[in-house]
Amino acid sequence: MRAPGSDTVLIFGEFFAENLLVDNADLNGDAAVQYWGSCIGNVLAGHLSRNCQVLWYWTFEDAQAVNPIAFSEAVNCRFTDRGAIWLTVKRNMGEAAPTPGPLCFGNLFSSNQIADFRERPGNQYWPYWLNPGYAPQDYAAIMLAGRSPQAGRGLCHSVFGGDEVPRGPVAVRLPPGTYGNVFRRVRVDGTERPVVDGGERNLVVEQTGQQ
Repeated sequence: MRAPGSDTVLIFGEFFAENLLVDNADLNGDAAVQYWGSCIGNVLAGHLSRNCQVLWYWTFEDAQAVNPIAFSEAVNCRFTDRGAIWLTVKRNMGEAAPTPGPLCFGNLFSSNQIADFRERPGNQYWPYWLNPGYAPQDYAAIMLAGRSPQAGRGLCHSVFGGDEVPRGPVAVRLPPGTYGNVFRRVRVDGTERPVVDGGERNLVVEQTGQQ
């Protein structure tokens, strides 16, 4: 913690903040739950997602705005089939260089289960799976996705504790640039590749199951 300085970014605007989503279900749909920038302190608990896409924290930065997602929680949720947890940062260079620093940070994921995840075409109106270079094997049940190391640096200081990924190709994927994320007692039984960590100073503690 430090006092604001000449490089401090102050954000004024509207936020989706402190919403509670408890004991709901999504079946055979698009994204199960999606946070689209400027979301602070929201809680998702006891959620059931079956054959929907993902719990998706999607934040972005361009020349006009900084849109953080921070201090939100997902607890005791269950995702099956296409269900997953993805955190994504997109930085658009636009007319000005992006502001350095975190964009998706300080989030907590605890005691969630992501079972039988397999990336495959879904119900999105925009068929990203038709893009050149689309590779299903690059996706993971828990995935932090920055489109470049510079974007990856926006993904930091989130905590995953007691989550479970039974079965699937990749349990956790961390791209270049990510740092300071903690995974504690994450079960990866039956996954083909438990953790793919291309980031910096991420911490995997007491990973259990297949090594």
